[in-house]
Amino acid sequence: MAHPSGQQARLDRSPLSRLAAVAACLGRASSSRLSWKSIADGMDARRCPQPHLIYCNMPTTKGSCHCGQTEWEVTTEEAPAHVLCHCMACKKLSGGEYTLNIVVPSDDCKVTKGELSKYTYKGDSGNDVICYYCPNCTTHPWHHQTVQGNKYVVRSGLLEGASEFSTAAEVYGKDRWSFQPQVAHTFPVAPPS
Repeated sequence: MAHPSGQQARLDRSPLSRLAAVAACLGRASSSRLSWKSIADGMDARRCPQPHLIYCNMPTTKGSCHCGQTEWEVTTEEAPAHVLCHCMACKKLSGGEYTLNIVVPSDDCKVTKGELSKYTYKGDSGNDVICYYCPNCTTHPWHHQTVQGNKYVVRSGLLEGASEFSTAAEVYGKDRWSFQPQVAHTFPVAPPS
């Protein structure tokens, strides 16, 4: 479906998952009132008279694993902005003090070279979290927290240009190590629904 301006139309499938909009929203809402809904409402995307559609330029960013056997593309509705996750599962899986992430609909994640293996564990919600990884070097391009429906948590640090992305927010701040400074608005766990 085409918008009258000629831009492509996109179904507004999951407005509550757009963590990249946190940065835009922070300037308009007090941090005590931030929620997934206020984050989505803070987006700068132009709306068409048809309320179920959003029209915007959708950048596609490429990523690759350490060994080069697996490559992928992620399409986002805005320029990617990192969300730092300090949860213990991310620390254990990555071996680092946090992971860099964006949340996107699973349909917007595409393997372009190779294939992914998967590992499943139980998340804080008690639901499955499926970690997808390169079968050779074990780089994890994304995870599927099944409690979030059709959304993937993409490791934004593995995407081209990641060093230039802004930081939108931090989650699981309760698990941030004491020597780490706060670099963005921080939620104790995840933002409220």
